[in-house]
This record gives sequence, C-alpha cells and structure tokens, in this order.
Amino acid sequence: MVRLKVTNVSKTLEGVHTLDNLTIELHDKEFAVIVGPSGCGKSTLLNIVAGLLKPDHGSVYIDGKDWTGLTGRVSYMQQKDLLLPWKNILDNVCIPLVLKGLNKKEARETAWQYLQDFNLHDFAGLYPRQLSGGMRQRVALLRTYLFASDILLLDEPFAALDAITRHKMQLWLKDIRQRYQPSILFVTHDINEALLLADRIYVLSARPASIKLEINLSTTPSGTEKQHLEEQILAILEN
Repeated sequence: MVRLKVTNVSKTLEGVHTLDNLTIELHDKEFAVIVGPSGCGKSTLLNIVAGLLKPDHGSVYIDGKDWTGLTGRVSYMQQKDLLLPWKNILDNVCIPLVLKGLNKKEARETAWQYLQDFNLHDFAGLYPRQLSGGMRQRVALLRTYLFASDILLLDEPFAALDAITRHKMQLWLKDIRQRYQPSILFVTHDINEALLLADRIYVLSARPASIKLEINLSTTPSGTEKQHLEEQILAILEN
C-alpha cells in the first residue's frame, strides 16, 4: 500500500530551479532513502512533503488524500535536534503528546513508557546540554515519532555525528524501525548509510534535482552487489 506519493513536483526557489518533475512513493512500513549531492534540493523536497513549502507544480498525496501545502500529517526531524534547553528530557518528549491534547500527567506517563522502550529512561531528568550528540538525536527521534508515528521524514539526522556514533545510531534506528514499523522517508548524501538502511533508494541528480536511479532492495546486498550499487550511485553523484 502506498502511504505517501509525491507526483510531478517542481520547485524554483529565489530564481533557482531546484526540483524538476520529481515523483516518488513511500509504501507502508517501507524505509525509502533519498540520496543526492549537497545542495540538490533534498531538504526542499522534504519541506514540500511536510507542507512547509508549496510546490510550483505537482502534488503530495498521503493515504490517497491531497495534502499539498498542508502541515500536521507527518513527523519531520531536521538535522538539528531542536530540543528545548530549559526542559528536561522527559518534558521535551512530552511536547507532542501535550499538543495532541493529553494533560501533563498523562503525557508524562506515556512519555516515560516510550523512554523505556527507546532505552532513554536513565536520562529522563537530565537536560539536553548534559547529553552527547548521539543521545540528543535519540531523544529528538523519539519526540518526532510521537508527533505522528506512522510516517516519519528524517533529514540527515546523523550527519553531525562522528563515524562511530553515527554507525551506532544507524543500527539503533534499524532496531527501532523493526520494532515499531513506521514508514520512513530518509535523506542522506552518504551512500553507505543509504545501502545499510533502505528498502528503496532514489538517487537524485545535481540541481535541478531529478530522479536518475531507483533501486529496490528486497534483501541486504552481498559485498559484490553493494560495491556495484555504490559505483552506480557514485557515478550519478559525481556527474
């Protein structure tokens, strides 16, 4: 079942043709990754999907309904964690629950349960400044999940982390995805990250971005297959 469909979307920003007739699909419980060179418009595309920008042409459908230019249906996590520094971790996680109408007591009880599931309960009383970058991103991802748990947009959430922490976070996200089975649209410029996480990869050209390659990964690629895919994707990104 198609949960999200971006159809023939084009966008020009400040006189720069950024997106050119893009069509992508995100299926139920699928992990789709968008790979493209820096500055090609990946974040612009997510902003359109989230309803923060309107496309010049094209539409965004969620569960068959036209959500073009409308916010509030999907969760969106950008590169910065955007945690509120004056709130502890428990109260940061409570924010989407309170916005949904839960009172403070109910929100805290629900948030505590999820903190345990995400293995973050030991940090509930701490403040963002007291956490490592990786732990902050875990908290931010949990908060994103609680905004709308079925469709998540993740814009290079691990880009600022060191290589070891980044790999740990990738494996942790794979585990969370397996446990909760949301539909995820993930943006990266890291080919290895895409091949590790994705069920489907869309490879974008340089700006104006168009889809140059779509890869369906029904199984984890072997070493030889992975090398071949890396070479295919790299050839597009370097073109």
